Amino acid sequence: MSTKLGAIQFDELSNLIDSLRATKKEFNRQELHLILESAFIRGREKNDIPLVDGKSYADTEDLGDFLYKLGLISRIHDDGKEFTHFTNDPDLYRSMENKKNHITWSIHPAYRKFLNIH
Repeated sequence: MSTKLGAIQFDELSNLIDSLRATKKEFNRQELHLILESAFIRGREKNDIPLVDGKSYADTEDLGDFLYKLGLISRIHDDGKEFTHFTNDPDLYRSMENKKNHITWSIHPAYRKFLNIH
């Protein structure tokens, strides 16, 4: 399935979203990358992964950043009520704070039922 949402494009979007099915609702960067590696990449070579938003796939960070850009995941703050979205801080996913696993990411509540996440 080729999907185009404005300027956002990824040929395996439905498979990428489905890779989050029945996982946790919150995770850090490392946990998300392990999920993406096992449920989406599944041992495929880099050149077997389609372009991610118009760029060649390099690693799971590209997919995490893409999920953030799409709004499927957002940073959840310690109070459990506030979120940081891509429009608020577009560089957050690739930040040093995230690379150190100091950020908790949350799957958007609107997708949780569809993805069987409780």
